[in-house]
Amino acid sequence: MSVIGEHAVDRSRPSPRWLALAAIASAVLAVDQFTKEAVRTAFEPGEGMHAFGAYWIQHFQNAGVAGGGLKGAALPLAVLSMMGVVLLYEFLAQRSRSRLTLALGFGLLVGGGLGNLVDRWRLGLVTDFIRNGERAFNVADVAIFAGGFMILVALVASLVRILVYMVRREGQPTSSGG
Repeated sequence: MSVIGEHAVDRSRPSPRWLALAAIASAVLAVDQFTKEAVRTAFEPGEGMHAFGAYWIQHFQNAGVAGGGLKGAALPLAVLSMMGVVLLYEFLAQRSRSRLTLALGFGLLVGGGLGNLVDRWRLGLVTDFIRNGERAFNVADVAIFAGGFMILVALVASLVRILVYMVRREGQPTSSGG
């Protein structure tokens, strides 16, 4: 146990924010891998079926990153990206009041990233299956997008809180009577 300021910190157990992030990431990873395996079992690459509206369930194999680019560097890039995301979460969570939103957002981001990373490691490619027009994606991609959006909302909310605090503080008289 260490003491930071006037608060004792028990470092023998993970913090609740890390447990929340891990639980969310694990759930996303499980759902992502289950759905990808179901698609790989049900359909050969290129096969699929109409789901609703403009959406199809169709088996695609994506060997690249971001729509098929960077084919040779996909796995190392994914590993470095995951490390950066975890470090960024630790930095932001220590400085923000939006810890729950950050845990949820980063949990989605990490779970989605791990889902695609597992595919790259096991298969050398990512299985995409939700098709809308020319775009194809998967549960991991949806989680990454939603997580990134939540993180952005949390950061904007934090900035607004800081600006409101600063504006209110400027409007108060100083102790020197001025």
